[in-house]
Amino acid sequence: MKHKVIWLIAGLIISVLFIVFSAQVYEYLYYEQEFSEWMFEQNLYLRLSLFIVIIAWAMAAIFYYGLSLLFVNFSRWYHWLIMLIVTVSLAPGVAFYYLNGQTIEEALEFSIQCQAISTINVALTAVFFIIASYSMRWWSRNAAYTPIPQ
Repeated sequence: MKHKVIWLIAGLIISVLFIVFSAQVYEYLYYEQEFSEWMFEQNLYLRLSLFIVIIAWAMAAIFYYGLSLLFVNFSRWYHWLIMLIVTVSLAPGVAFYYLNGQTIEEALEFSIQCQAISTINVALTAVFFIIASYSMRWWSRNAAYTPIPQ
């Protein structure tokens, strides 16, 4: 029981740290002066990080506590992989749609930069879906050992 709580707390701490330091993480991974300054001024790094973390944790919760309970056989590693693929499509898509809408609203031409940030969001979403999976899988009745058995 103790290791279950440690995994959950560690996952939550990592997620909160990412949200708090999102500007630094994004600018470390991709920096283009004019675009990065605009993102920082508009507080868009925080919003993108919230999209990524919330969707990743929600999709992991849906897999472990929704789908695997409704469909008992939906608890294999390849079902988890399907959820990962859906998540890495959904979260960066939502973030790109929001970010692109902001650039259009302000009549800015940052389409290449938005695509670069979206590519980074794919990787970050995958990381946070894995973190969320390992943080909450222990309490699932049918998928406690998915994706990797202990």
